[in-house]
Amino acid sequence: MKRFLITALLVLFATAAYAEVKFELTGDFHARGTFARHQFAAGSDTDFAPGPFIDSVGANPAATPDKVSFTYYDGDINLYPKVVYDNTSLTFKLAIRDETWRDPDGNRLNNDDNIAIERAFLTHKFDNGFILDAGLMDGQTWGTAFGDYLQPRYRVKVTKKTSIGVFGALVEKMSEFGEANPTTVNAEKDDWDDFAVFMVTKVGDIWIKPLIFYVHKSDELTYTDLGAADNTALRGYNKPFLSATHGGVNQIYYSLELSGKLGDDGLAFESELNYKPIEYTDMRQVGLLSALGGVYAPYSAYYNANNAVVYGAYVNVWKTLDAGKFGLLATYGNWDSKGGATGQGVGLDTRDDFCANLILGDWYAFGGSTAEDLLGMTFFKLYAEGVSTGVDKLTVGGSFGYIFSNQRNSDYNTYNAFGVPTGTATYENPYRGATAMEVDLNVTYAITDNLAYSIDAGYAKINYDYNGGSANKLQTDPTLVESWDDPDPLVMVQHKIKFTF
Repeated sequence: MKRFLITALLVLFATAAYAEVKFELTGDFHARGTFARHQFAAGSDTDFAPGPFIDSVGANPAATPDKVSFTYYDGDINLYPKVVYDNTSLTFKLAIRDETWRDPDGNRLNNDDNIAIERAFLTHKFDNGFILDAGLMDGQTWGTAFGDYLQPRYRVKVTKKTSIGVFGALVEKMSEFGEANPTTVNAEKDDWDDFAVFMVTKVGDIWIKPLIFYVHKSDELTYTDLGAADNTALRGYNKPFLSATHGGVNQIYYSLELSGKLGDDGLAFESELNYKPIEYTDMRQVGLLSALGGVYAPYSAYYNANNAVVYGAYVNVWKTLDAGKFGLLATYGNWDSKGGATGQGVGLDTRDDFCANLILGDWYAFGGSTAEDLLGMTFFKLYAEGVSTGVDKLTVGGSFGYIFSNQRNSDYNTYNAFGVPTGTATYENPYRGATAMEVDLNVTYAITDNLAYSIDAGYAKINYDYNGGSANKLQTDPTLVESWDDPDPLVMVQHKIKFTF
């Protein structure tokens, strides 16, 4: 069915418009080759997270993790068909073969999984200035790329343009349990719904974009997360409960973008502030599950759950000259060392779309297992883009980025299965005091206005201030004391051809 739909759309776009119906098609394609070099994590032959590594135990050197190099290709096609009739339109996004090149057949014989309809929504412009959008559209983005992770979201959105700016509101459906369980009394309560209000206005040359986002995540989803998702879904703005009758989750997320020109000489900026209080204390009831023993025994850690406040900021200032674009950016993501589901710390992530560097951030998220880009870090980058070389259509760019961690150790209580304190302990955070730097270079040749070939190279070095966990620091036997070392530098080189239309 999916193939039939795509074929029909392509035929329609390739033929003349019927009546007053207009068909538009834009898209892009890229093919990319990558070379990467890294070390495996200590004690693992599958985890390529770069250290820190045990260097020795007492006087005995430890085995040095292997340094591994590998190459691969990836690519995808994105098509954006649009059907327009009068003031109403249907917009789609089709992703085709978004994959690493492995098997030419891929999933071609399995339900067309190599073709995904990632967006499908209706837009109508009313005569009174209101605009309605309904369907599957972009979500988890606002303002700049700071703190964003673009994902599909089912939404109903209304916007209105006024003399002072655009105002809008939306409702977002993340999960539906009521309709699926109509005979269950509390099923409707288990829906996951989000709501938001926002505004876009301009004062002089400065854009102002505030957002207030309200999250209501249900009890049922939380229970599923605990049992089936290895607790990874507990990060972020989730506030879980296990009560069958409790009202669910309330979370408000605030964001503000300020951006625009700073005079008429090519100087410009963009910035964003994010603030997110997270309620975790109700996670303490999850600790009761540890009384069941077995796989639930580690759940006693949730007796340490503490509320947290996560916040951060981003600013980017640049100047555009005839020779190219030159800028300096900075980000800050805080770290609440007492907060989180287990009281061992939680912080702000610049998130997946920000792509702080070619390696650290984009390819290897830095800051822990839940990091998407840079988690609980301060980051500075000096960069140049699109710098003329004197050779027609050939431009170069580069950047130098420096990262230092805001993460800290955490002191916490230990409990038995019934919530009775049994002592204290310290979580020795491997990212406490960590720093990193990266140098990236880029060369781009514009073959045509729509086709470009580029080469990107990155070199990253990570330095950890880590000497093992608490047990190692308290070790009195010198033959068992561990020493730790930093990983070798990470290296990546990519070349890519990209077509846009």
